Amino acid sequence: MCHQVALLLMAPRNNAPEYIVQHLTIRKNRENLALNKNLFESKWKQIRSQTTTWWSLMSDVDLVKVDKADNKFGKYVTLLQVKYGFTRDQAKKEVSRRLAAYEAESVSSVAPV
Repeated sequence: MCHQVALLLMAPRNNAPEYIVQHLTIRKNRENLALNKNLFESKWKQIRSQTTTWWSLMSDVDLVKVDKADNKFGKYVTLLQVKYGFTRDQAKKEVSRRLAAYEAESVSSVAPV
């Protein structure tokens, strides 16, 4: 918190509103990343079972590497970068998109008709 206040005080006055918006955007992105990471970790078994359907270049050997990793989300994203040539940001967005679609599908299949 102290660093945030110090950076705000150091920002030129005419750029302060823009800086605040940038700061809030960065903060929101970090919160979303943490949420995705937590969701990923909690849903890993389901994600693992869907991975080869979603990503044909991902093998069982790759999934074992993710299983052994302390940071499963980070390892999975790295493997997507290597296998598909994504940037880190693209890989994270793809994981987020797949998670959202998977969650929506799971909810719709459970919801009464």
